[in-house]
Amino acid sequence: MIPEEHKLASTLVRTAFKTMCIDYHEVLRVDSFEPWTKDRQTIHESNQVHRFLECLRSLSKDSICWMELPVPFKGGKLKPELAHIDGFIVAPAIKSIFFIEAKRLSRPSQLDNLKKDMDRIFDISHEIYVGDDRFKGINLFEYDSYAIALADIWSDKSEWTRNVAEDWKHTSGKLESIYSYVLDTDIHQILPNYFLTFTIQPIFCAEEYKKEVELESHKPGRASDPSILVWSDDAGFEALLASVNIGKQLKN
Repeated sequence: MIPEEHKLASTLVRTAFKTMCIDYHEVLRVDSFEPWTKDRQTIHESNQVHRFLECLRSLSKDSICWMELPVPFKGGKLKPELAHIDGFIVAPAIKSIFFIEAKRLSRPSQLDNLKKDMDRIFDISHEIYVGDDRFKGINLFEYDSYAIALADIWSDKSEWTRNVAEDWKHTSGKLESIYSYVLDTDIHQILPNYFLTFTIQPIFCAEEYKKEVELESHKPGRASDPSILVWSDDAGFEALLASVNIGKQLKN
């Protein structure tokens, strides 16, 4: 069961995914068009992001969508370096922000890398919240935010890919971390042996943030110190993480 506060975002993402699957099927069923080489059945991951963004825009026309979003990211370093997020969506109608990473899954290491990407989104999002107003005009604290993983699978590549496709719900659970959980996921067969998948995880809840701010008697806004550890103390963010994970318990 999906927690009430996440239903609108989950429904939008699931509907966009279904639309994307229909789009893929319509394109790839044409016998004269096969966008892969004979010995390497690969569709570039950027196609997943591009088509998903287009499908979501068709459903939520006021949404802001961008590919390869540049974000200053320290990642444990003293000075920030430029990181890029595969896809980025602001959906004002439902007050939600989505960060997207995509992968082709043909071996276990790629699933591991997708999990690292999801963890990185969590880290990057927190640096954005205490950052330098990069998203001018958008008060991030008024939006719920989510991480979306897109992936495709050729199930005839190996026994591993076949198992992943057959038991995607279990496999997608490996993308979970101590920070978040799988809110919703699905897999759809496009062609014989070719599948598309999506997974969405919550990473920030605006309503819970407001409660924490009121509880701690702090004013909403960016932290005065660009340190996530300081911000955790100032805004009660550890409690926020706990509240997000309550959704996991409710879901189960």
